[in-house]
Amino acid sequence: MLPTMEAAVATQILHLDDNTGDAAIFHEVVAASGWGAQVHHAIVPSQATLFLNRIGDYARAPQADLVVVDLQLRASDGRQFLEMLAKHPDFKDLPSAVLSGALTRGDRARCKALGVPCFEKPISIDGYEPIIAALRKRARR
Repeated sequence: MLPTMEAAVATQILHLDDNTGDAAIFHEVVAASGWGAQVHHAIVPSQATLFLNRIGDYARAPQADLVVVDLQLRASDGRQFLEMLAKHPDFKDLPSAVLSGALTRGDRARCKALGVPCFEKPISIDGYEPIIAALRKRARR
């Protein structure tokens, strides 16, 4: 039996994080997990928005199945990006999650109000295992 086109396409994750070291770790952990997901990295919200809308350099970008956002971006605010996703008619149903450094009580409340799970970046690689499992359940495919 031939695999269906749906089964042949990997889960597409858009990861918004301005820390390239953290982004590399996330990419490696996803790859090592056996999930088979493909991670696309954006450094700023405007770049992530271009990717999601498939504009310019991202005209041939795949459709994201999950967006993972760091709230603590140096040049902008991941919180505003999450709120844009929640309000945008094309993205309001796109699964998203927060993977950030220290999360405040306010951050957690804001995420809960948006229906977005939030995770703190773990100190060790082993700490990513339950996070990846939760993200895998949340993704569209």
